[in-house]
This record gives sequence, structure tokens and C-alpha cells, in this order.
Amino acid sequence: PIMLQDNQLDIYNNLMMPSIKTIIQMELTGMPVDMKRIHEVHTELNQLQDDYLTVIKNHELVKSTEVQLKLLKLIDINSKLKTKQHGEEKVQDYEFNPNSPRHLQQLLYETMQLPTIDYTKTKQAATGAGTIEKLLNHTHDESSKELLNALIGLNKVDKILSTFIPALEGSIHRDNWHCLHGNFNIGGTLSGRMSSNNPNLTNLPSGSIYGKLIKSCFKTKKGWLMVGADFNALEDKINTVLTKDPNKEKVWIDGYDAHCFRAYYYFKDQMPDIVDTVDSINSIKKLYPDLRQQSKAPSFALQYGGQYFTLMNNCGFDEATAKAIEANYHKMYAVSDQWVADKVSIAEKQGYIDTAFGLRIRTPIVGKSILNTSKTPFQATAEARSVGNAVSGQSYCQLTNRAMNAFMQKVWNSEYRTDILPICMIHDALYFMVRDDIRVIEWLNNHLIKEMQWQELPEIQHPKVKLGAELSIFYPSWANEITLPNGANQTEIRSIVKKAITKTK
Repeated sequence: PIMLQDNQLDIYNNLMMPSIKTIIQMELTGMPVDMKRIHEVHTELNQLQDDYLTVIKNHELVKSTEVQLKLLKLIDINSKLKTKQHGEEKVQDYEFNPNSPRHLQQLLYETMQLPTIDYTKTKQAATGAGTIEKLLNHTHDESSKELLNALIGLNKVDKILSTFIPALEGSIHRDNWHCLHGNFNIGGTLSGRMSSNNPNLTNLPSGSIYGKLIKSCFKTKKGWLMVGADFNALEDKINTVLTKDPNKEKVWIDGYDAHCFRAYYYFKDQMPDIVDTVDSINSIKKLYPDLRQQSKAPSFALQYGGQYFTLMNNCGFDEATAKAIEANYHKMYAVSDQWVADKVSIAEKQGYIDTAFGLRIRTPIVGKSILNTSKTPFQATAEARSVGNAVSGQSYCQLTNRAMNAFMQKVWNSEYRTDILPICMIHDALYFMVRDDIRVIEWLNNHLIKEMQWQELPEIQHPKVKLGAELSIFYPSWANEITLPNGANQTEIRSIVKKAITKTK
């Protein structure tokens, strides 16, 4: 009765319940991994860990910090004694520990004199990897950057060694191969996207040297292939078709490079030769690559509710520059800003908001608060920001579930029901283990992409901005991607794969 009253029966019956069968098969199949390669990567990560520790231990700023830490330690020891006092020999073995928040605080904020931009729950200066990455933008000294990069690298490697490597090494042996099994949770996030745990397969490292190393561990046994397809810019396209913001439509309809377009709005005064045309603005990629790169972080922060002080902390901009970028961003996307504000206003009035597929998100704090005043509780502001993100894009990652369910129903009804096995869903991407058979690949490429082009929800239909994806074969491992065009026939697939493998060799 409650589900009927809240109009939740449709999403329950048509999206969540069908997902159970798909998810169970994913969990039972698991992701194929090469145990030999896992052990090799473990060794490589240990070497990286040693390299980072060597840089940190031998850095002059760390040595200076160590002297101060020894002095503070000696003072602390002697303060507890009534008469006898120890000398420096008492703390000669006391060393800087890069995993100690107190030692990092001494290094970052006392020795290096970097600004305190983040705080812990206990109001202490934060020292996590995310904070250190932001601090990179607050120094121009190359030696300091080298040290900060080593601290960031060490943190990331330590995390992989303590979480992902044990999970990979614990993979289950089956049919002369190993498979990594995790749990998937329907509606595990506020926006309706699935979550994962034990291990969290949606949080596997991606990008950078670490992501490539971990991905190289995912490999199928002979006779099978690992394939996958990502939606093309799903959240950006969904946000565009929902808000109908003309400046967002320009990217997909007129062919603007999104990063160049935003860089033009933020930094046009620094690019006097760039004019407001597609060709001219897109030339920023070649003529002003640094400014294009510089536009990415503030755009991401502002898209998810950040403000000018966020840009000051995260990107190292001075206050005037940060305020100018924030103002230009909101001027550029005034239409979509108003669309989100209207949605939050609805949530404020009724205490909930309906998102993708009718999923209802409760907003109890927003529903009892007056937003955008000096007295607005920060919890209400955070809830409003989460709701805005969900309703304007994130909740439509449920399209991934819908595509997987619809495609797998086709698989189960086909001659390929034992040749195509779902193994993972990560936000807006779907992954499979498939028989190494050209007929299977051709069939999968045709039918999966059709489901990922589905755009039948009334609010996301658009005459020109279309959803879509491309299938990739990962060979010899997930770290190596061979992308196939939509609708490629068997001859084209063979040719593309052959060229890719030849190039790799």
C-alpha cells in the first residue's frame, strides 16, 4: 500500500525486481583474473611503495621536519620527568612516519607553511591524499611538488596494497582459472545507482599507472574474452536534455569541445585571438592547452555544487579569480542552474522529489528549512545539493540497469545464453565475459548498443542529443582496449582486432 501511495510500484516491478536475476548471475560468474599477473603486480606495487618511501625519507623538507619532531618528542619525554633529563640520544631513532597525521601536519603546515584548506571531524588540519592533491595547487616550488607527489603516490599504492590486492589474491579458483566475486546492492546510493561491497567493484582504480596495473590483472582464460561498453558522457547528455540549456546543447549539436567552450568563458581575456565560433573556440585545445586543462577542475567542482572558496582550496586560485570563474560558470549555465533551483524548490515544498524512472528521494531536512539564507543548516544545504545532483543526472545511471536487464533478457532468449555472461556494472558501464566467437561478438555489439541507445523516458527525449555507447574488446587484458564501431560486421571486426593486436606487438 505504501508503494502504491508513493507511486513506487512501477520502478520496483519494472527495474528493481528484474535486476535481481541479472545481479545474481553477475555475482555468481565473477570477474576473470589472472593469478600469475596479480602476483607480478603485487611485486611492482611493492617496488613503487619503496621508491616513494625513498623519495620521502631523503627529501630535505622531511629531514628538517624530522629534526623538529625529535625535538618535540624529547621535550614531551623530559616534561614527564622530575629531575633526570634525556639528551638527543634518546630520540635518535625517532623517524618521520608518512602515515602519521601528526607528522604530516608538522611537515605540511609547519615546515612547508602550506595553507590549511581542509579539516577533520575533530577540527584538526587534514592530511589525507585528497587534501595533499589540493595542496599541489598552493605551491610553485618544484622540490615541494616532488615531495607532495611522492606522498600522494604512497597513499594510493598503500590503499591498493591493503584493499584491492588482498581481494584479488583471494579470488576463487574455478574451471582452471580465477574469478573475483563481489556484492552488488540495488538502490545502494541516494540517486538509485547500484553500490558494491566486499570488495567494492565500482571503486576499482582507473586511469593513471595504478589503474592500468590493476586492470592488467583482469584477463579471461583461453576461449573467452572480456568486453564492455560505456555510455558516451551519460550524465552530461542527460543533464543537457533535461535542462535544455542552450550552452550545453551547443556541445552536442554544434560540435564544440566542452573543455574549450568552458575555458573560453573563464579565461577569454587571456586569449585575445579567440572569437566566439566553433572552429576558433575548439582551437584552444592546440593554442592554449594549459588554459583548457586549467578549466577542468573548477568546472567539475561547480557542477556538483562547489563555490568560489572551493576553487580557492582545490585549485589554488586567488579569491578574485575564483569569484570570476564562479560568476562566469553560472552565467554560462544560467538556464540549467534555474532548472535545478526549481526542482529543489519543489522538494522544499513537498519534502521529496521524483527522479529517474519515478524513484522518489526523501528530503526531510530541506522540507523543513528555508534555503539560501545565512541561517540555513548546513545539513539542509548538503541535502539540497545531493538532490540537485541526483535529479539532474546521477539518478539516470539507472539506465545502466535498464540496459543490462533488457539485453540479458535477449541473451537468455537466444542461442547465446551460455556464451554471454554479465560480470560487472560500474555506474554507466556494463561488462561481460563472452565466448571467443566472431558471431557472438557481432550479435552482442548489435543488441547491447541498441539497449544503450534507448531513450524512451519522456523527459530525456531530444531531437538531436542522443544517448549511445561503443563496445570494446579488452585483449589481452582489461588494460588493453579495442573499440568497435556500432553495427560493425564480422569482416570489419576481424580487421579492427587484427590491426590493434599487430600494433600492440
